[in-house]
Amino acid sequence: MLPAAGQGIVGIQMLASNGRAREAARSVNHAPSERAALCERGVLQKFGERLDCYSSVAVHATEENGIVTIRAFLSDYEGTRSIRATHSGSDAVAAVAEDLMAQGALELLKVSA
Repeated sequence: MLPAAGQGIVGIQMLASNGRAREAARSVNHAPSERAALCERGVLQKFGERLDCYSSVAVHATEENGIVTIRAFLSDYEGTRSIRATHSGSDAVAAVAEDLMAQGALELLKVSA
C-alpha cells in the first residue's frame, strides 16, 4: 500500500529573515527525505488542478545509492479502476506522470469529479 505524497515528513515553517531558526532547521534536515518529498510533490504537480482532496492518488519516492525510485497509484473515486507506475532515475518524476497519463489517469480523474 502506497501512502499519500509527503506522509511521514515533518515540515518546519519560519520567517525567512530568522537566521537562527534557519540554521536550527538546516541542522535537523534529512536530505534524502527532502528529495523524496520534492519528487512526490513533483508528480502531483504534473496533474495541476485536476487533483483535489477527493482524488485517490498515492506517491512514494525512495532513494538508494543516489538513484530515486518513484511508485505511484491512482484510482477512480469508486475504486473500481486503478493504475500504477514505477520509475527510477533522474527523470522519474516526469516518467511516472507520463506513464499514469498514458494509462488513462486523466479519464479516471474526470470520472472522480
